[in-house]
Amino acid sequence: MAEDPTTRRNLDPAMLDRLDYMIAAFKKRGIYVNVNLHVARHLDARDGFVDEGPGMNKGVDNFIPGMIELQKEYARKLLGRVNPYTSAAYADEPCIAVVEINVTVLRTTSCRPC
Repeated sequence: MAEDPTTRRNLDPAMLDRLDYMIAAFKKRGIYVNVNLHVARHLDARDGFVDEGPGMNKGVDNFIPGMIELQKEYARKLLGRVNPYTSAAYADEPCIAVVEINVTVLRTTSCRPC
């Protein structure tokens, strides 16, 4: 997430470029990738949530409608992003084998070549 004093909703362009490059490098070498949508993302007072409770909002984010909507927004931003190194959106990228939220597998691809 971008360092922004007003929200946790913006993606950091420099970090996205690093992720894009890494995924392209893995793809070039035939290595499949796991993308986890909720490893260390924490919503806080900047987006209207009480800054207390379980670490990284684990568990409560499954029941609070506003958190669910922001998770969907984040997933759309990340998975809809076109990687400039591969020219594919993350949602369509064959070398992304698994997309996770917490520990639940949301998408798997067949074992086709990257």
